[in-house]
Amino acid sequence: MQHDRRWGIEGGVGTTLARHSLGKAAVAAALETFHLASRAGIGRARRPRALIFTLHHVRPAVRAPFAPNAHLEVTPEFLDVALSSLIADGFKPVRLEDLPDHVRDGNASDSYFAFTLDDGYRNNRDHALPVFKRHNVPHTIFVTRGFVERTHTAWWETAATLLRDRNALTYDFGRGLETLPTTTIALKSLAFARLAAAIRSCHQDERIEALNVEARQAALEPLDFIDGEIMDSAELAVLVASEPLVSLGAHSLTHPSLAHVTPERLHAELNGSADYIGEITGKRPATFAYPYGSVCAAGPREFAASGEAGFKLAVTTQPGVIDPAGLTLSPFSLPRISLNGHFQRARYVRALASGLPFRIMKRRSGIEA
Repeated sequence: MQHDRRWGIEGGVGTTLARHSLGKAAVAAALETFHLASRAGIGRARRPRALIFTLHHVRPAVRAPFAPNAHLEVTPEFLDVALSSLIADGFKPVRLEDLPDHVRDGNASDSYFAFTLDDGYRNNRDHALPVFKRHNVPHTIFVTRGFVERTHTAWWETAATLLRDRNALTYDFGRGLETLPTTTIALKSLAFARLAAAIRSCHQDERIEALNVEARQAALEPLDFIDGEIMDSAELAVLVASEPLVSLGAHSLTHPSLAHVTPERLHAELNGSADYIGEITGKRPATFAYPYGSVCAAGPREFAASGEAGFKLAVTTQPGVIDPAGLTLSPFSLPRISLNGHFQRARYVRALASGLPFRIMKRRSGIEA
């Protein structure tokens, strides 16, 4: 759950230009430009061979003045539009774990897409599944054991709820207790961004627990969100057994930033989560999604560990499209395209699917696409 700061094409929480009106307008303008360029045939000769999309919440829109996680939510109607657009443009839907085989063995002129959903929200079953079934699109839901068993909290949801109704936040961001005013939407957003930066560190467990303590003192139970929104193991087992389009992938035991844990914990998070999915489904998963997934949360050490854990492939949230060489050389660091709740239009999906935004990003980074 992270983002690319330049384009606001994100799947994560934290500070991003796309949360501010000027930033969102700039991103929308860029996507409009890329859409027009792709429709004009620019880059058509370099059509992406494969795309992996990521979602979190799929549910009817709810408007709120302070919604720092709104980018993680899309509507079922938009998902329907996105799938229709991709299929109309000739992309073929495949199961994530089968993507390498299709790219390797399929017709060289074919392009494929796979869909993934992180964290295991009930709305994935209740609102996303009917849309996927309508289009016969397989998809993978990445599951964290600590969420399923109600032992760990989703700090970004805790923070959003806590800040929404408070005029101040007292918290240790790493230099002792500070009290931040949160009387306006702008101040709440700044506080949320500081929490995100403080928590994504080697002190993440302690800082999440400190946030939980602060929430409970305000009569807010962080586990209530988990219990109300995340599917439990029985629900997941029934879902997979009854719906052939649904696969489960591993998403760690406790949803940490894996780059900030010890080698021993890293291997426990990977292998333990795979074993847990195996207990639910009767089959060890072939795929893994790095929590947060940014360059700061997953790197070469984590990619190597995923291979050692026996996964067939692993996905980040670093934005990009997939070519055959990348799929062969780096199956444990695959990019994903996040469908952002701030940009729910068919032409934006087409702009992203063209691959043009990611080629520009690589060129600006000094990397040849």
